[in-house]
Amino acid sequence: MESCLTKFGFSPEAEARRLNLMPQSEREAYLKQELATHELHVIRNHAVSLPYNYWLSDEGKIFTNKEHTVELELAEEERGGYYRIGIPKTLRLAKENPQQLVFFYSPIGPASFDDPPHPDYQKPYADGQLNVIYSDGDSIKNINIPLSQQGEQLWLKEVFGEEYLSYINKGGNEREKIIRFITTPKLSALTIDDFLNKNWHDPEMVVFHSNIFDKEKFFSINDIMGELRNSLLGKLKTKINVELIAQQAIKNGGSYVRPEDITEAYFTLMGSVMHQEGVDRLILHGGCGGSVVKSSDLFNYSNSVEKLMEVPNFSTTYRRQIQGSSVEDYKNDPNLCHCGQPHEPHFHCPGKNRTCHYPIIVGEGTKKCPACGLEAVCR
Repeated sequence: MESCLTKFGFSPEAEARRLNLMPQSEREAYLKQELATHELHVIRNHAVSLPYNYWLSDEGKIFTNKEHTVELELAEEERGGYYRIGIPKTLRLAKENPQQLVFFYSPIGPASFDDPPHPDYQKPYADGQLNVIYSDGDSIKNINIPLSQQGEQLWLKEVFGEEYLSYINKGGNEREKIIRFITTPKLSALTIDDFLNKNWHDPEMVVFHSNIFDKEKFFSINDIMGELRNSLLGKLKTKINVELIAQQAIKNGGSYVRPEDITEAYFTLMGSVMHQEGVDRLILHGGCGGSVVKSSDLFNYSNSVEKLMEVPNFSTTYRRQIQGSSVEDYKNDPNLCHCGQPHEPHFHCPGKNRTCHYPIIVGEGTKKCPACGLEAVCR
């Protein structure tokens, strides 16, 4: 059975975990960016991602927020865990050389080196991913550019240079070539402005092609540079109101974001794109792409953005909707547990065995234990 990451391009458990590690004030903006990336890069398959920011601690830990509370997750199961070597090395190079570009390439090929592959990495990566990284003195920015076979074979020669590629191709099988790519970033003398204004040998060469809503689309180097400028200038815009979807998902759970809230947010986004484009399926792209998602796959899991917007934002209902529940709503309830695990105030499922004695977080909004289906004691 396909995992949610393989089928839909997101992991509700991982995203909920990351969000719950963040200060509440940061969660909505973070989820909004994730949803925007999903629409632009995974669903609509734009040739360039939105810029992502990373922070590197003095101890070498990589964080995805400025407060250093959420560490970057790099899975051991993805290509043998070699990204755990290459990505920290890449970010250190960028931090030590402000404004200079660092190039990091994740090539086309198997996503797992295991046999059989891990469920999250069963599908090979059909597109390569060129990462353009630089430090602006505050954060380290990374923009992702997908490449098709031709882009990998031809454009990378200009980006990385012949000497670098000679090292990558010096021998061995496909696995060894992938390992060399993802453990060997390239420090460039270029700045981002230099890269945008570079005189490429063949600027009209197609380096990426995709199938968007059953229509073939081709991107030349010039197209890539245009999208890269738009991404950096904040002009790469979604067509769906991802801000509203993110707001609803974060507020639904109050102080605790559930995997179900994340699933509903992504399914709402995908359903809204289908409705807007008049299609009943999507072909997902990006690093985990390749799956076909049908409208029936999303049934009962999503609301359209139009449905969310039916509630006027001056109404009492709207204000109650976006507030979620809080500790104050339950502080006098005699069933409130004070055991301290987890840290958020919570009730327990009435089930007596270890599987069912499930902590139900105040503000989660659930009425039933997800393990056994019994009503929570707070009811």
